[in-house]
Amino acid sequence: MTKKADLLKIEIIALVLYTGPMYMVYNAVLRRAPPELYGVFKSAGNLFSTTIHVLQSAVVKIARNIKIPDGLILYRGLSMQIPAQFYKADENGCKGFAEWGFMSTTKDADVATMYSGVAEGKPTATVLQIKTSAVNRAACIEMYSQYTKEQEYLWVPLSYMQPEGGPVLEASPHGLLFKINVIVSANGTATTTQDLLGRKKNLHIKGFESLLEDLKFELEQIGGDYPRSEREVRELISCILIEASKVLDTHNKMEAEKYTDASFFRSLNEDMLQALKFGHSKLRLWLDGAGVIDAVMPWPLRTCQRLLVAQQRRELALVVMSDSELQKKSLE
Repeated sequence: MTKKADLLKIEIIALVLYTGPMYMVYNAVLRRAPPELYGVFKSAGNLFSTTIHVLQSAVVKIARNIKIPDGLILYRGLSMQIPAQFYKADENGCKGFAEWGFMSTTKDADVATMYSGVAEGKPTATVLQIKTSAVNRAACIEMYSQYTKEQEYLWVPLSYMQPEGGPVLEASPHGLLFKINVIVSANGTATTTQDLLGRKKNLHIKGFESLLEDLKFELEQIGGDYPRSEREVRELISCILIEASKVLDTHNKMEAEKYTDASFFRSLNEDMLQALKFGHSKLRLWLDGAGVIDAVMPWPLRTCQRLLVAQQRRELALVVMSDSELQKKSLE
């Protein structure tokens, strides 16, 4: 499963940690309850954001790749009072609630019964019975668990639980407990580590594409103000856009992980802005009289930028020299 789900080392570590005592910490952070435990980590400024996201990523990946047996029933033991909205429909006729934390379930009914607290005489001992489907599925984390015999299936945070009928009181070897058939809708918006890493790259690429469209419009506007051949202007603009697009292609081929490096990402933005600026320079270099278009066309964008700057410096020097000569004559 590790290979099939393309799990990262950090995701495996997060799974192992969750199956030990850390499950209480992660879920306390997500549920903000119990408040005394949540308060400890809140005041310390450590809410395990990265670890929780990595854990979610692992659960999503496994759930996507696991083979769910037909008719698989999962069980969850609860010893606490279930909120009233679980049974009572709201104004829209909806029952149930979203589980803010990771929800542990098992395919072993005896394990769920143990966690229900029925053996300790809990009056609210309850076992939820969850029917899985191709869409609503949990991740089997048995092979990563510190307690493999529990045959644990884990659901991502914000999965929605809805009762299918009311509670049924049944007798067990340890006493009476409630059983409730439940439909769980898995949170379909949960993302993976790769999704998050790719988000920054996607934003950069989409932004670059948009700026290239702006560059095309701006170059056409500039070219239209000069009394040159329309065909030649169009050819040069096309050449500029092709060169700038090569920079975009280079960025697009880079791995998403590289975009998380702040200095590297800054260099990519500099490349992008330079390509846009140098595109303007190439058009202006020709429009301002740098020679025939066949000579300018093959020049790289960076070369055109340097030539334009050199040309502007020469023009500035001539202006300064002219002003100096006029000043001398006025003094004479």
